[in-house]
Amino acid sequence: MPWNVRLEDENGEVLEEVLTIFGFIPKSQQGGFVLLSSVDPYGDTTFNRPQMQLFLDEWQKLENAAKENSQLEKWNAVKVLSLRCQSEPHTYLKFVGD
Repeated sequence: MPWNVRLEDENGEVLEEVLTIFGFIPKSQQGGFVLLSSVDPYGDTTFNRPQMQLFLDEWQKLENAAKENSQLEKWNAVKVLSLRCQSEPHTYLKFVGD
């Protein structure tokens, strides 16, 4: 399933967006993917600042899968958004499903 990934402020305004990532987000908690396995492929999933360290830990595990799916540039872009979410109050990382 494809997703767009956005960094939003507390009012839902899009601060930055990565268009169409697909192919490497896990569908189950296998491998310790607690947060990422909950990304809804058909709806929207929002993560907040306190969740970002766990998100980043899980996201790092997907680097090789992103390379294999020719998505490394987008993987890096989402990492940048998540680091920004981690450091800026009142921001949210949102996966917008298909």
